[in-house]
Amino acid sequence: AAKCIADRKELGRHIENLEREKADWAKRAELAVRREREDLARAALTEKQAIEDRVGQMKLELDSLDGQLEKFNSDITQLQGKLDDAKTRQRRIFIRHKTAR
Repeated sequence: AAKCIADRKELGRHIENLEREKADWAKRAELAVRREREDLARAALTEKQAIEDRVGQMKLELDSLDGQLEKFNSDITQLQGKLDDAKTRQRRIFIRHKTAR
């Protein structure tokens, strides 16, 4: 679970960086259009689109990690319930054994 959380945080940071980079490419494209450099504008938009595609893939990975974390949390809750039940049974057995003497 700890590795999954760390992976999620790292992936989130990477997505944030790519989002900033995408915004930079959009600005470059706008600047190129203003300077009437369509070739540079197209190249910048191509880069922006490539980054957008990578971000989309990473968001899918992020959703997958979120699903895994939900499953881990569910499993932990279930195991905690079983542990609580076992402790209760242990106390009952101890009390019965103590009173039987």
